[in-house]
Amino acid sequence: MPYNAVIVKQSCSATESVLQFMRTTWEPQKQDMGFAEPHSFQKISLPDDMPTDPDIFLQGIDSKSLHIGIREAVEQALACFRRGLYMPATAMLAAATEATWCECGTVVAKKLTDAKLDTLFSDPYFSISRKVSELSKALDQPDGKALLKPAGQSIAKVREAEVWTGVFRDRRNALHWTKAKSFVADHIETATLLIAAPLHIGTLEAIRLQC
Repeated sequence: MPYNAVIVKQSCSATESVLQFMRTTWEPQKQDMGFAEPHSFQKISLPDDMPTDPDIFLQGIDSKSLHIGIREAVEQALACFRRGLYMPATAMLAAATEATWCECGTVVAKKLTDAKLDTLFSDPYFSISRKVSELSKALDQPDGKALLKPAGQSIAKVREAEVWTGVFRDRRNALHWTKAKSFVADHIETATLLIAAPLHIGTLEAIRLQC
């Protein structure tokens, strides 16, 4: 028998042995996990027809009062999402979110006559994470809470917007090659962040308008 044929025959035998080992050793086993087994698994349903009109997307808040640049960023984020460009959609909505925090923080600082906060939001070199954190702290003070109530908001809603913004910032940072080695963003993750946008942008815009 030729030498090459011997190698092929031995390789086939080895492969069959490995497959047999996998069938006998890796057979799924039912384990008692201590709780009831699920009857079924269901994928979360998210809208495939996300509206591209910012007025429709931002229903429930006074979107007409938003800065034109914020509205444009939202519109571009929605357009990217509809085309399956999930990372660009994330980047544009992150830009809109950061701009909303800045617009809100600028007027809150003046309303509270908080010189430190005003300096922070006037300086473009301070990080957005610090601006978000300091505004949240300012609104948690007695004078800040006095602004929240007539705006129909609460410090809990501000904290939720802060957490949501942090998630966006982490996803957006994937654009920096030193932060992450992949530009992958999937449909469900991006849609989940988009769906929450009107709620949290609305919170910040309502506070801004109250000032």
